[in-house]
Amino acid sequence: MRSYLEIARQALKEADTSNREATDTAYADLAREAMQRIADACPPGALKWAREAHPALTDRIDVEIVASVNALWSNHAPLAEFQAALDELVRLHRDVGKLFANEGYR
Repeated sequence: MRSYLEIARQALKEADTSNREATDTAYADLAREAMQRIADACPPGALKWAREAHPALTDRIDVEIVASVNALWSNHAPLAEFQAALDELVRLHRDVGKLFANEGYR
């Protein structure tokens, strides 16, 4: 099963932003940057491990934050609000990466 991070990366690669509004392009650019920051902070396997070891943390990522990011984009919220949600998503992934490393999985 592919992670939502892999699915999001693929969707961003396939998105044709040339015909979209400038705001959609800005959202895509911010999301792409966040996905890169997540990839740098959360090594492969860490999220899967955390789903068993720290389900409350991953539920926050998988349910709350991802839903918030999707809603903000869909509703064309101000970019600052969208960026704040992405920053929280990155922060939580960074926490997962730290927990994973502390368990000796790096």
